[in-house]
Amino acid sequence: MRLLAALFTTCVFLAGCAKKSSDSIETDSTLVDTTAFIEEADSTFAVSGDAANIRAAVEKLIDEHEAQSDDLHTLRLNASGYEYQTDEVWSFDSLLNLVHCYQNWSSEGTEGSSHHFFRQERLYAILDENSFGSGKEVNIFHLELGGVALSETESEMDSVATPLGKKFVTDSERDLKTHLAEIVRLLKENDSKLSGTDPATLRLENESSDEEMPGKETTQITVGKKLLKDLIK
Repeated sequence: MRLLAALFTTCVFLAGCAKKSSDSIETDSTLVDTTAFIEEADSTFAVSGDAANIRAAVEKLIDEHEAQSDDLHTLRLNASGYEYQTDEVWSFDSLLNLVHCYQNWSSEGTEGSSHHFFRQERLYAILDENSFGSGKEVNIFHLELGGVALSETESEMDSVATPLGKKFVTDSERDLKTHLAEIVRLLKENDSKLSGTDPATLRLENESSDEEMPGKETTQITVGKKLLKDLIK
């Protein structure tokens, strides 16, 4: 739920900007491989460890990632509009392979944050937290330990745990890669508007055409020159 909401609000803006440049542009096929999301998409991951162990393993990955953050290439995106805001940091290793995506978002009374880790371009681990008026949902996944979905309401303080569906993981990987492809497309279409600094910055604003989401929509992308060159090549 969190991932879809965050991607929806951000992609609405990105798609609106891209439409001004072209009415028909195909998504970069090098970033999206839909054949990887078919097998066993509707089954569930067997949980070989309990929720606490899986979470501890993912949080260890987060700590390790933060410790090496200075050695990574990053792309940062900030977008806002009517009752929504999202901040993202995409991290790439020395070979410019995607290794991590962090998202922090809020929209119409709900909010959430997530960490998605990649190894060899495939989703390896997830910590996804979504808070809303009546409770909280947490999805945790580690490729070697399994996955678990936790749900907590105001009336039930103890979390209810269920095995995490494979569809959630495969949908998350597909949606993130599609979203990244949209960001790359936006950079390509507006390369003349990028600042000449390193890192380069692209800032765009437009008035919403959606009567239910009025006002100004803005997005800003900041990316190092080396990573930018690789993404838009």
